[in-house]
Amino acid sequence: MSILDSLNNASLLLKIALGISCVGWFFHLLGFATPYWSTAHYFSFFGIDVHFGLWYYCTGGDCENYGKVQSWFEAAQAFAILGFLAGIAAIVLTVLYVLLEQLRKDVFYIIAAIGNLAAGEYFTQHLVPLFF
Repeated sequence: MSILDSLNNASLLLKIALGISCVGWFFHLLGFATPYWSTAHYFSFFGIDVHFGLWYYCTGGDCENYGKVQSWFEAAQAFAILGFLAGIAAIVLTVLYVLLEQLRKDVFYIIAAIGNLAAGEYFTQHLVPLFF
């Protein structure tokens, strides 16, 4: 059985879940690397734009890594990495579920669903409130 046959035999809900998971992971990748998690508008009065991300901050056009950070910020960085890896695992398991007929057991579907839920829950519950 070819890859296209396996994909055509998958349910519509599974195809939609795989597509949304890939799009969500891509946006997580963008957010993971960008320094635009937060912006300090009060420096705009002086003509300086300051943007903050998980890994570095930018002042004007210059970007620098954070030095020593507080433990809650290190935890946010660690959970961002775990969410990123959980998203990859969820996508891989969903693709395996779709493509490999002999691996179509409920356990792979449940693991992929839990991985997607964990990645989404982490982002919405733990990271977003830290910066707003």
